[in-house]
Amino acid sequence: MRFGSQPLHVSQDTWSIRDDLATSYNWGGRHDVKVGGEYIYYVNQNRTCNGCMGQIDARGGPVPANLEALFPVWNDASTWNLAPLSPNVTRVSHRVSNTDFRWTPIRHIWSGWVQDDWKASDRLTLNLGLRYDLDLGAHSEKVLFKPWLPGNLLHDTNNFGPRLGFAYSLNDRTALRGGYGLFFTQVSNDAVQQTESYQISVLAELSNDGRPDFAANWFPGGGQWFNGPGLAFEQVLARACDQNFVSACIRRSLVNEINHPWRRVSYSHQASMGVQRQLGHDMSIEANYVFTGGRLEEDDQFNNTYNVNLSYDPATGANYPFSDISKRPFPDWGIVNLELLEGRSNHHAG
Repeated sequence: MRFGSQPLHVSQDTWSIRDDLATSYNWGGRHDVKVGGEYIYYVNQNRTCNGCMGQIDARGGPVPANLEALFPVWNDASTWNLAPLSPNVTRVSHRVSNTDFRWTPIRHIWSGWVQDDWKASDRLTLNLGLRYDLDLGAHSEKVLFKPWLPGNLLHDTNNFGPRLGFAYSLNDRTALRGGYGLFFTQVSNDAVQQTESYQISVLAELSNDGRPDFAANWFPGGGQWFNGPGLAFEQVLARACDQNFVSACIRRSLVNEINHPWRRVSYSHQASMGVQRQLGHDMSIEANYVFTGGRLEEDDQFNNTYNVNLSYDPATGANYPFSDISKRPFPDWGIVNLELLEGRSNHHAG
């Protein structure tokens, strides 16, 4: 069955618990302590082929004069005559799967927190808190996909976020407020689902080898395309250069972002300081400064993906032409885009 992109079915079951503990007047003042936790069962059901219809890049020459005759019935591929397009074709690609392009990444997301609202005196109240976040599966830790993922990565387990706040009354009309917190985010699921999609599918991509019927019979050793029996997952994978370095092998391309071993959960430093003054029964004025420092963010400037299979000329700093396979760090592979999460930002507001 060949089909285009289908709707994703994303769902999550969320369980949470909270308890406002009894107020205590020990330890230097009044303490109002709260504790809580949360668990999210995150399921991402996919049926997206992303290339299973195949693609011919036939921009390598002038349009044939008999182009219309090569496609007598435009919506019936069995009638197409592709061989005459071979001189124009620069490359062809086709993605195949061993699960009919179905896969379901699952993540287990846990958190726990405790907060103490401490009224240390009539004028000073402190807010002390600590939150812990654990996202199992956010970085494809147990996915074996060599050489990119070893399948036995440790989970990112050190995501402790302290929180500190205060409110201080200078007098009965003026108050100072401020605070700081370290906040961890829930990582986007793009790289997770794309990484697992490459476990159940493979993109066969070949440049024109000069055969006169290349456009119709491009796969090494035979195998029709639009108007033939098609290609099998095992047949394509056996021709992958990283699996079996044979003549006319196929260099797999990972054009969608995938995870990598040093990826970590994104986080931000957030701080604020402000003053409020009561001017009358119904009016007040306040001024605040707010800072947010994002770290390990998605870098939208570069679409958040980087082809790590590029190498650079140390003399010029420019990358070598990607067509020069001998210069690739991984010559058995094509494009390999990693989602690096190396962006950072500083936002100041008032």
